[in-house]
Amino acid sequence: MASTYIFGHKSPDTDAINSAIIMAEFERLNGNDSAKAYRLGELNPETQYALDHFIEILTIFGVEFEEKLADKQVEQLILERDEARKNKEFIRSDEIRDQLKEQGIVLEDTPQGTRWRRKT
Repeated sequence: MASTYIFGHKSPDTDAINSAIIMAEFERLNGNDSAKAYRLGELNPETQYALDHFIEILTIFGVEFEEKLADKQVEQLILERDEARKNKEFIRSDEIRDQLKEQGIVLEDTPQGTRWRRKT
């Protein structure tokens, strides 16, 4: 079965995040084990507060929430990785590559710089 990604809008507020979480859980309860909730943008302070304080409660009930890195965050990590490579800090460079890989980000090092894409 193909993965099901459930998300709200690019500027997620608490309602958008909660809707994605609840819809993913609804899908899982109805047999779609591949349903996952994602966010597409940066969280506002109110939403971050809610997640920080209620994520443990959601986990107790078996609700999982996977955080998808925003493009800006990916590009920042790539800049950090490029700097680490330039300084021959290869352990740090590999850590960043692994972190991005866990988030489904594929890196391609080219003579023109690092290119990236999301794994489909």
